[in-house]
Amino acid sequence: MATSMLRGRTDFASSELSLYANLALQDMASRHPHRPLESTQTLSVTSGTTTYSLPTDFESVIALSNLSTEVGWFGRGRNLDQKDVAWFDSRTTASGTPDCFALYGDLMFVHPNPNSDQSLVLRYQATIPTLLSSTSTAPLGERYGWPWAVKTAEFLAAARNDIEIEAMCRNRYLSVMGSTPSDQAHRQRDKGNMRVRFQRRAE
Repeated sequence: MATSMLRGRTDFASSELSLYANLALQDMASRHPHRPLESTQTLSVTSGTTTYSLPTDFESVIALSNLSTEVGWFGRGRNLDQKDVAWFDSRTTASGTPDCFALYGDLMFVHPNPNSDQSLVLRYQATIPTLLSSTSTAPLGERYGWPWAVKTAEFLAAARNDIEIEAMCRNRYLSVMGSTPSDQAHRQRDKGNMRVRFQRRAE
């Protein structure tokens, strides 16, 4: 599909096509949150340890929850608040149940210092894997097939200095990505669980 947009050019090696197809895939993964890339990892937090390694395929955090704490109103009490890593430098070494975390490099820090062994669940967006076989399938929704081909064609045109087709494919790509609902938008279409609470006025 991508090469057909370049007037059917055949001067591309298979390795070159694979390179630009994977670059296009990475671009799409960075623009929208994708449900197939949502991952979960359980971390066993040990007493006295505040630093933990992130998963090797970690891209960005969605939520960090403590399964060892009780759930309060509306599920509060389990989710840890994310802080800037510099915030940790001004904290004391007090121990207790972790209620904050920070990310730095490939590490995650929790605060306060755990005073017992606990279980944390890290929900995160994973990096998209590199496709190495012509029979491999991209771990994205089927509706992203067309923009994937268009973005690949844009990169291929740029590699051959075909400015006209490169610009045309870029405009097509930005247009379709802007109009394609993300997985998050599809998830939010369900309005059945939405509620409105009215605050009682004090007499």
